[in-house]
This record gives sequence, structure tokens and C-alpha cells, in this order.
Amino acid sequence: MENKEDKELILHKIEVENEEIKFNHENTYKSCCLTVDKRAATFFISSSFCAAVLVFCLIQLSLNPDCSTYAKYSSIMMFLVGVYIPQPRMNRD
Repeated sequence: MENKEDKELILHKIEVENEEIKFNHENTYKSCCLTVDKRAATFFISSSFCAAVLVFCLIQLSLNPDCSTYAKYSSIMMFLVGVYIPQPRMNRD
């Protein structure tokens, strides 16, 4: 016969397994041949998009000697830089 401690240990193992299954289900994309973490996929896709826009703006700034387009592309670049630089915070100790 199993004692009370064994039953509690088995219940704890079942709870941990259920939490792991729930965590994996909420944080992964699954397809027929690929399983990807949602957070990593979102990060890499948004970083790639921002890098592509940044490179496009740099190319446009270097190829166009006209100053009328300077404001457009430089403002887009500064917006992207502002999105990725964290806000300053004051520590209150």
C-alpha cells in the first residue's frame, strides 16, 4: 500500500507536468515540421523588419543628394532607434 507521502509526491509530479504542458502550449507555434517559441519568433521577425527599414533608410539617404528627402528618412530612422533604446529610469533607494 502507498502511504500519504507517496500519494502527495505523485500528485505533485502530475501538477508539474500539467503546468509544463500548459506553458509549452501557450508559448510555442507548432506546424507539421517545426516548433518555434512564440516570443523568439516575434522578437526575430520584428528585429528583422526594423533592420530592413533601417538599411533602406540609410541607402536612401546615401543615394539621394537632395535634402528634401533627408527629413523623411532620418525621422523614420530616429523613430526606430527610439523604439529600441530603453527609457531612462530613476532608482529610488
